[in-house]
Amino acid sequence: MNKNDKNQLEIITTVYNRKECLIRLYKSLVQQDCTNFIWTIVDDGSAEKIEDMVNEWQKSCKFKIKLYIQRNMGKMSAYKKAIDFSKSKWSIVVDSDDVVLSNCVSTLLSRISEIEDNKMEIIGAVFPKDTRNLKNWRKISGKIIDIISLRYEYSIPEAVILVNNKMLRQEFVNLLIPNEKFMSEEVLYNRLAFYGKFIVYLDVFYTSEYQDDGLTVQIFNIWKDSPNGTLKLLTSRYCALGDLPIFFEILGKVKTILNLNAFCMAKDINYLAVTPNKYLSRVLYIPSRIVRAKRF
Repeated sequence: MNKNDKNQLEIITTVYNRKECLIRLYKSLVQQDCTNFIWTIVDDGSAEKIEDMVNEWQKSCKFKIKLYIQRNMGKMSAYKKAIDFSKSKWSIVVDSDDVVLSNCVSTLLSRISEIEDNKMEIIGAVFPKDTRNLKNWRKISGKIIDIISLRYEYSIPEAVILVNNKMLRQEFVNLLIPNEKFMSEEVLYNRLAFYGKFIVYLDVFYTSEYQDDGLTVQIFNIWKDSPNGTLKLLTSRYCALGDLPIFFEILGKVKTILNLNAFCMAKDINYLAVTPNKYLSRVLYIPSRIVRAKRF
């Protein structure tokens, strides 16, 4: 791999009304010890205009910045736009409310070189999103896994994900649902399992910070506003869990059906018409009502 190739790595940031957070992220990117990367920003219809600010950044910074602006269509639509226009081989998503350490790009390029030089049969890599939960990360360092294993087998809820853009382009084609803004990245990563797996590294170069109005905090309200996307997420999760060891598969599927049943009850959807397991949905009917009361 040529580490001087600026088209090797792309950092993708989708933003919606997070101008101050975006400035903070930009400052962390300026501090990188390697500038051989592209930063792509997709503004998802923000009321806060960032075009003039980004234009000024483009004039002075040592790395390339690309800006795309679209009407408010949701994070995954913005992510797809970045991939559609990308010429890079590899990419990671860095959320607008997060920052990266100065070793981020150099670490990623080093790992990309390792993957390519050793001709590893993998499609990407996963890294800790911060220093929390490193104990669990250490248990799986160097393993080759599917993304869904992180949460349901190793109790790691989130990760920084480096992925080969070729697979992203192929899977984004039929992923989004018209007239809905929410589609979980989990659906995308579950589909990528058909192409290959990810290697686990322990490098820490990312710091996450959740906002009160963010997707993670508001997730169950967001689910209700995008019923088709939510059902696609839960059925995708249920199917992907079938590749885990039996204990984790059963536990994960029970939790998924509880969420699916509860969501359908909240939206007046016939859960038996959409569930991937009618028997389990019937068995979990009563506890699902409790989940509905707590979450929806």
